[in-house]
Amino acid sequence: MKIEEAMNYELVEYAEPPRKPYRSLGEVLLTFERAKWMDEGACRDLKTDAFFGDTNSPKKSAVAKAVCSACPVRQQCLDYAIRNLEMFGVWGGHTTSERKKLRKEWEETHLTK
Repeated sequence: MKIEEAMNYELVEYAEPPRKPYRSLGEVLLTFERAKWMDEGACRDLKTDAFFGDTNSPKKSAVAKAVCSACPVRQQCLDYAIRNLEMFGVWGGHTTSERKKLRKEWEETHLTK
């Protein structure tokens, strides 16, 4: 797919994310779930540098975590990041490595029974 074609994709809003057994690589790269809670986040008007820099560095992630600590939609943000396997940035007050641990714990609790 060419860049020009990718840029012509429309943003689709879902009340619930579409449920499929799997997604193709193209869908993973080009699909973005837009949810109402995203417009209510404390970070909505901030630059993304604080959230997507070297967030595994405690000093650099501290700013993003401070913003998240007072966010009214922190849990929805974290749920979104874990559900969509977000690989970069601070989401819901958690870095990528912290979310990996949470995801692993969730999988062990819910998927091994």
